[in-house]
Order: sequence, then C-alpha cells, then structure tokens
Amino acid sequence: MGEAIIFITGLPRGGTTLTTELLGGLADCVAIDEPMLLDQFVRGLSPQPGRGAHLRSLVTRKPPRPPDPDPERVVDNIFDFCHEARESVKARGVVTSKNVDGIVMGKKVADAFEPDGSRTRLVRRCEIRIDKPLSDEFTLFVKHNSAFAGVLPELARRAPVLGVVRNPLAILASWNTVSFAVSQGHANLAELFEPSLARQLARLADVADRQLHLLNWFFERFVESLPAERIVRYEDIVSSEGAALGVIHPAAASLKLPLASRNQAKVYDEATLRAFGERLLATDGAYWSFYDRADVLGLIPA
Repeated sequence: MGEAIIFITGLPRGGTTLTTELLGGLADCVAIDEPMLLDQFVRGLSPQPGRGAHLRSLVTRKPPRPPDPDPERVVDNIFDFCHEARESVKARGVVTSKNVDGIVMGKKVADAFEPDGSRTRLVRRCEIRIDKPLSDEFTLFVKHNSAFAGVLPELARRAPVLGVVRNPLAILASWNTVSFAVSQGHANLAELFEPSLARQLARLADVADRQLHLLNWFFERFVESLPAERIVRYEDIVSSEGAALGVIHPAAASLKLPLASRNQAKVYDEATLRAFGERLLATDGAYWSFYDRADVLGLIPA
C-alpha cells in the first residue's frame, strides 16, 4: 500500500496497550488501540451457517460456533480500515480508538473491584483527537490482540507485526481479575478467525483448562508466525524504560520513561497464583521459549 502501517498483537492483559501508548508518543507516529468492530473485520464475507447465533455469542461470551471466514479477506478489511483511519487523521484530526478520557493508555482497568468481583473498566471506544504535528507519511500503529492473532500468518506476510508477551503466570493472574472473555477461557475474535481454536476450547469443560490451552495457543502463534526479533517481552519493555521497542521503530530506542512492572500487582489473588503456578510448572508450553521456570516461581507467593 505504500503506507507506514505497523501492527501490534499479543496476549490480552499482556502489555500491548502500554506498548501502544509508548509508540503513539513518538514523533510522527499515531497509535490506536483495538479500533475495529466485528463488522469491520468481516465486511464483505459470505454469510455462513449459524452466523447470527455466533455473533450473538460474541456479545454473551458463550463459547462461539465459528464460521469459516477467509483470513486473506479479513486482512484486506484490516488494511482498508487502516487507510480510512489515516485519512481521518489527515482530514479531521481524529481517529477511533479505545481510550481513557481521550488518551490511549496502558491502564484500561482500575484496581478497584465491581460487585461481581471483576475490576472496574476505565476504557471506551470512540473518536479521539490527534493534536501533534504529522507528515503525510506518518507511521500508524494499530493494536488488536485476539483478532490479529487469529489471522497472524496472513497479516505478518503483508506488513510488520510486533508481538508482545508477558510472564505466563502474570497473564493468568490478570485474566482472573477482569470480566473479559479470557476470564472464561475464550478469545472471541481469535476463535472466529481460527475455527480450530474454537473447537479445541469447546472440548474443555473446565475454565482453568481452557485458559491454559489459550495461553499456550497465543505463544505458539507468535513463535510460528513472527521472527524472533519481532517478539518483545513486557518485562524488557519495562526494564528498558521503553527502549526495547526500538526493534519495531528506531525512534523508540531513545525512550527513557519511568515504567513499573505489574507482574506482582496486589490485585492478583494469591491462591490463583499458587494454583496456576503449580500447573504451569508441570507443563511444556510454548511460553518456555521466552521464560524460565524461575520466572514463574518468582511470582508464586511464599
């Protein structure tokens, strides 16, 4: 397309929104967080049997019954959306993104809890204003976790993609504090675009089993579809004060921002950490390509 577009994906609750926030702060860059709705991904796809029931399941977070969409067409739709987003920034100075009070930021949920036991959501999706000088060739970063992971083999063949990973125990601990689909062991758009994942998860009755399977699926997806230099650990982003993102944009190598790890956040339940920690240590998942067992042991409460 001749346009500077870079995609960001990763595990839900894995540091991708922080990554988006940091990259969006670079000169001549705009970064947006999960701007696309389902109908924009599947625009123009042929109807599939049971599609209406499946789309309703995406809202209710019940295990989905996926159609078999053409991933290449989904990627075409992603690029069409990116072109429209760029034109919106140029013509009107606004773009759609998830945001907190008009700003793309890493903290999308509060540490306070709702009556149902999940953490309070702070984020909403709407147009935000872009008030910074930009050239016509500005870089657009677009982040989606589940959706981009679902079509990652096709997406990564056509554009640069950055994958963000995080300590697997911290991921699981965070999943169990939010009301997102991952709290039930599902990743709706990934399941829609990769029907084999939906079938695998549907065979698992236990929520924890689904979460562990889904966790491994994300890590495997990144290993199989992305070059090693395009996968960055959340922990390295934090410890480098953002400079680790220089692997995807050279200007990011100069970042020096005070960042704090959330891997041992007080909102994570100690019993959950112990239970999942023990199970992770007994597995042979793709996450061990990025982390040592000592990294998981270090998060298990004494």
